[in-house]
Amino acid sequence: MTPFRKTGQLFHAISRGKPGKLIEKALSVLKNYQPKQEEELAHTSLLASAYALTSLYSLEITDALTSIRFYDKLLKEKYPLKKEDWLKLTGVYQLIYEKTRSIDSLEKAVFSAKLSEDPHVISETLLELYRRVRDEETFHLSLEKTSRFLQENPQDTDLLFVRADLYQEYGRRNKEPKFLQLAQEQYEKIVLIDSKNQKAKAQSIVSSAFFALFHEDADKISESIYKSQLLSEHLPIELYAKGIALLCYAIYSSDLEEIQNAIYYFQRSTSIDRSFSLGWHYLGISFFLLFEAIEDERHLRLSIKFFQKSIQHNPDAETFIQLAIANARLFELDHAIEHLEQSKVWFETAFSIEKSSPFPPAEWIFEYGLLLDALGEAKDDESLLVHAVEQFNRVLILDPSIPDVHHRIGLTISHLACITSDANHFMRAFCHFRLAHRNNPDHEFVLLDWALTLIHYNDCIQETERSDAIMREAEEKLLGSAKQGNNQAYYQIACFYSLRNQKNLALEWMKKARAIGALPPVQELLEDTWLENLRKTDEFHHLLTLWNNHSIDS
Repeated sequence: MTPFRKTGQLFHAISRGKPGKLIEKALSVLKNYQPKQEEELAHTSLLASAYALTSLYSLEITDALTSIRFYDKLLKEKYPLKKEDWLKLTGVYQLIYEKTRSIDSLEKAVFSAKLSEDPHVISETLLELYRRVRDEETFHLSLEKTSRFLQENPQDTDLLFVRADLYQEYGRRNKEPKFLQLAQEQYEKIVLIDSKNQKAKAQSIVSSAFFALFHEDADKISESIYKSQLLSEHLPIELYAKGIALLCYAIYSSDLEEIQNAIYYFQRSTSIDRSFSLGWHYLGISFFLLFEAIEDERHLRLSIKFFQKSIQHNPDAETFIQLAIANARLFELDHAIEHLEQSKVWFETAFSIEKSSPFPPAEWIFEYGLLLDALGEAKDDESLLVHAVEQFNRVLILDPSIPDVHHRIGLTISHLACITSDANHFMRAFCHFRLAHRNNPDHEFVLLDWALTLIHYNDCIQETERSDAIMREAEEKLLGSAKQGNNQAYYQIACFYSLRNQKNLALEWMKKARAIGALPPVQELLEDTWLENLRKTDEFHHLLTLWNNHSIDS
């Protein structure tokens, strides 16, 4: 039997070098050793450390959990842990967090890091905690700790990087240009200390590009592009920076060619490192922007593919949100409800990842509300529509400045009203349409949706005089929407006049809709219940035949 003293000496000797085979040998010796009673806690301490080192070498979660079990025993027995023990325990909890994304493990890593008293480990774990919970308290705690460590060692580039990353994350997430500027200054300070630090140069350009985009500063975006051209192209982060600079310019100028140029660099970044999640994420963003611009389904499917690639390497809540939004767009193309149902799962996965954050970004909640509304309308599900309204109301509390929120609440409540035929829902919808129109009188869809809701409300009205007043108001709003340039209003006006049995006017607006390319497919024209009166006329079928023959000739 190997003496316990020699086992400890062997372990301490190899722990400094961390060669895998020797760690395994030390662990094997420790497991086979039978300690005396007075040696038991010291032996447990060595086992805890050995399993911790083994887990960091093997990346096996079972080794990490075993290490924690031994450390828990030591803590229960009030055995004094050294700083290096807390350091190992921090690494173990970080490993478990990376494998499970458990916020509890990350919080324990932060606790252990503080007891290790290692400035770099404390700063890095607090930064990771902020990236996860994204609340003001954690941001300020992380900033305060890192800044205090930097006071003691202002030339420490690792600590400067943590503070710069913290500023960039906060500024980009909250669209706060001031913090992006602070991030850029920190990265540039790193370059002054270490002129060969390509990562700092790249991140400085990224911060500068986002700053310029949020400020809509064309000159500064151009400056970011120029600086990015001076980067070498050896590291994924450098190629990513080049792509970000071009993408910011593309968004600012609505230049599709520059999006393609940005895609080229993002693709190269992922070809160098297949696990580079930022490259995959922004490939997804770029292809989604292309889809939004030209509505090519191929771009949308590529966007979804790249978001999924990013999640494989970094299951980040923001990427899940983008994936959910992109996937929901597929429903608009093929009307398959499973796309909306899958998007709902991804939205809720993102919210689960960020459940420790006091409030998710209002934009995310707004998009989730849109998804619930679409799914509720597609399935005639009252509970989903009620849930959608709840989400929009949360947006009003968190950030009432988000555009279109009253319009969307009104539209969702109108869908609820059509399912339930509840007059109270119609009244609530009209209130929100009124607020939306007051906030943005030029919003062409507010008047259109308001008018359509009035038409549906009319089905609940028995009194002829009141019904006529409602339909006159609907007509006024439909014509107002068309006057604002809403092409979709033309067809709806035709439907309105068909409902009113004013067939000549209905045909006239059908022709106008046809002239501007705003008619739906023929099958919809043959099935739309609001066109029933018009379909009884010979003129309607003559026009359909004429248009169909013209399409064939073309």
